[in-house]
Amino acid sequence: SAGLVSVTGRGPGAGWTMTRPAEAISLSEVYDALGETGPFALHAHDPNPECTVGAGIRPVLGNIYAGVLDAMARELRTRTIADVLDEILANDPTGLAASDATRS
Repeated sequence: SAGLVSVTGRGPGAGWTMTRPAEAISLSEVYDALGETGPFALHAHDPNPECTVGAGIRPVLGNIYAGVLDAMARELRTRTIADVLDEILANDPTGLAASDATRS
């Protein structure tokens, strides 16, 4: 629904294609499209409000997590799908990318 890919066909042989060049799709857009809420989550149950740690943990961790999410969002905005592929191919431990390039 984010418009990053379009489905091509149905059944066997079906697939998808990117709607824009890989250089034009940031990792931030991919992350947002996946609907992720972040790498951390607070415990589902309320802590004991009569415990010093329990009473203060949510606001403290909330501030820390907000900073982490902010830094992550900044980094994801600077990278594209093409950057990921370029790095994979540049560091190919299998050597398959180089052999594919010589066959083309």
